[in-house]
Amino acid sequence: MAVTRADLLGWLASYKRDFNGLCQALAWQVANKFGSAPVAYSSAKVAYQNSQIISKDPNAAPAGSFHYWSQPSNYWHVAPGLGGSEVVMATSRGGTVIGEAWQHIRVTTVQAYGMANYMGWSYSNGRNDFDMVVPSTPSAPSAGGKDWYTSTEVDGKPGTVYWQMLDIVRGAYTRDRQIIHMVSQEVNRQGYGFTTTADVDGVRGKNYWKLVQLHGNKFHRDLLRRNGFPNGLVANGIPGPGSQLIEYQISAWAMNQAI
Repeated sequence: MAVTRADLLGWLASYKRDFNGLCQALAWQVANKFGSAPVAYSSAKVAYQNSQIISKDPNAAPAGSFHYWSQPSNYWHVAPGLGGSEVVMATSRGGTVIGEAWQHIRVTTVQAYGMANYMGWSYSNGRNDFDMVVPSTPSAPSAGGKDWYTSTEVDGKPGTVYWQMLDIVRGAYTRDRQIIHMVSQEVNRQGYGFTTTADVDGVRGKNYWKLVQLHGNKFHRDLLRRNGFPNGLVANGIPGPGSQLIEYQISAWAMNQAI
């Protein structure tokens, strides 16, 4: 079930446990309570190794993501994301105390905690994930008389309206699974000579990213040029920032068509 920021922090405050040194346990508990947590990883590092890092820009992270650091120990560090660079984590450093100080739960930002060993964010904690409800705004930007419109279709950069629209269309899917569903359907119908099974198994494999890259090169050269890819993307199936840009663009286009 999706959870609001207030309910998540309220639940953690009422969870009478000392999380000192147990960042991965906190991440697992959040996913287990408000999402799906089939795997209890032994450390944040192991969870990171089983996650797909989307970006090292913490400001681009949606609520319900997970942020990783390669310090302070060999076990690494992880924190559930509250949206943008704001996180809730097991720590005794800075930020706002959640619950009681002895629980070692605080809300802070990625920048305040430290960027030196920041490894980026992913949609999931390995195979564990959860969804957060983004508070609605009185009205959403519109285009052509539509009730809903996200400019992510133009710039490839998801904002509040993008995530609101995703919550509308995703149904029983998680946000991440809905993005995969929309993008897979679009690239598979373009006739590139091969397809991806991501819409069936939910896995962003090599074919998935190669199709995204080909799609970007075919339809979105201007967008890529504006974002530092003057020659387009190398269609090798290995994801990077440019591939993520196009994935967001495709999913935004699909949502703008749907609602």
